[in-house]
This record gives sequence, C-alpha cells and structure tokens, in this order.
Amino acid sequence: NALLMFLAARAFYLHLHHIFRVFFYSSILVLIIDAIVVAYFYIILIRTRRRIRYDFNIPVDRFGEDVLLSIFCLPCMINQMGQHTGDYDTYVANCCSNTGFS
Repeated sequence: NALLMFLAARAFYLHLHHIFRVFFYSSILVLIIDAIVVAYFYIILIRTRRRIRYDFNIPVDRFGEDVLLSIFCLPCMINQMGQHTGDYDTYVANCCSNTGFS
C-alpha cells in the first residue's frame, strides 16, 4: 500500500515536472520572440524619426531624444511625425483614405 502511494506520488511529481518544463521552455521562446519583435519595432520607429528629421532639417535638441521619446511618449512622437509630414494648410485630414487627406 505504501509502495503504491509512493509510485503514484512519484508519477504525479514527474508529470508536473514535465508540464512545468514544457511550459517554462515555451514561455522563454515566446518571450525571446516578443523581445525581438519589440526591439525591431523601436528600431524602425527611431530610424523613421531620424529620417524625418533629416528630410525636414529638424535639429536635434538633445542626444538620445528620439530614443527617449519613442520609449516614454510613443503617441506624442507618432503625432509629431504626422504633423511634420502632412500639409494640413492645403488639404483636409481624412482618416479613411489612402493618403490621410481628402
């Protein structure tokens, strides 16, 4: 009777250990892929902002400003890039068009 309980407890432990190991390794893989995608997003965003600065001759106020704004104030940065690249004096804004203008 004690032997059967020991074997059942051991089987249960091995089963839980296997589930934990599969979950742990799959979670690490998901976190790695997520980190790569987020890093790629921020790299593209920072490069786009630097390109807009270059095209429109916008001076850089502080070193690392693009990186800090992209991390801590993403909506503000995207709005600012939209304001610099659109001619809102000539065209009316329209969110459901190909160009964003009517």
